[in-house]
Amino acid sequence: MNPQGEHVGEAHVFVTGEFVSDDRWEGTGGANFYSPAGDLLRGHEGSRVTARKFGIDK
Repeated sequence: MNPQGEHVGEAHVFVTGEFVSDDRWEGTGGANFYSPAGDLLRGHEGSRVTARKFGIDK
């Protein structure tokens, strides 16, 4: 939505991966961006994604 409340499109984000240790996740991901009419405007896939857990009580 823009500041006037109009729908300006959508982003579809996707990731896949797995935990490679107790506190680390690795995978790949990307996103496709669509106009309000549903037309694909641009997209990207295959970026490396990593995440780390922190602050978790065991």
